[in-house]
Amino acid sequence: MGLILILCGFTVYRLIVHIRWLNLEREIGITSSEQTRIFHRFYRVQQDRCRHSGGSGLGLAIANAIAQAHHGDLLLESELGKGSIFTVRLPLERAL
Repeated sequence: MGLILILCGFTVYRLIVHIRWLNLEREIGITSSEQTRIFHRFYRVQQDRCRHSGGSGLGLAIANAIAQAHHGDLLLESELGKGSIFTVRLPLERAL
């Protein structure tokens, strides 16, 4: 069982959304060596874990493509055993 925590905010130029999935049983996290590949299509962390939870390895690649299409970015902060935080940053257009 888990919870998803979403925090939204903005600066003068960007909308910022932090997304954290909280696993109430344990925090999983992503190793630093896997963090460079996590946004690649069809890449899945720990194949044995994915067999139980499903997933094709496309979700983060699609989310990253959407953020980039809107001139933004998708960032990852993660530590094995402590969990992960994904941050979406999108530019805001200033009103004239």
